[in-house]
Amino acid sequence: MNAVTKQLYRSVVYASSTHNVWKDLKERFDKKNISRIYNLLQEISALIKDYYLSKVFLENIQQQRFVQFLSELNESFAQAKGQIMLIIPTPTVNEAYRMVVQDESQRAKTVNVSG
Repeated sequence: MNAVTKQLYRSVVYASSTHNVWKDLKERFDKKNISRIYNLLQEISALIKDYYLSKVFLENIQQQRFVQFLSELNESFAQAKGQIMLIIPTPTVNEAYRMVVQDESQRAKTVNVSG
């Protein structure tokens, strides 16, 4: 009985067996708090919804940045722009930028070789 608080000890000390002690403790403390479970599930659901909405929001912002980046490229990058827009899944702005830089570098090499 050293592992039991004084308050619990007083209530179980006169139990006729350990089985009865466990039965008494189970009756007392093994209660399901349905309202608490419900509230926790509601909070979890709200967090998931917030996460999903924020994820969708961020994806929309990234897509807007991507479209803005492509729309601001001058006409000399029309071919690269067309190729980038065909990529699935849509690349990030950084990936698109890298592709444009590679295209520009390749064109510079071609001009230097022919010129």
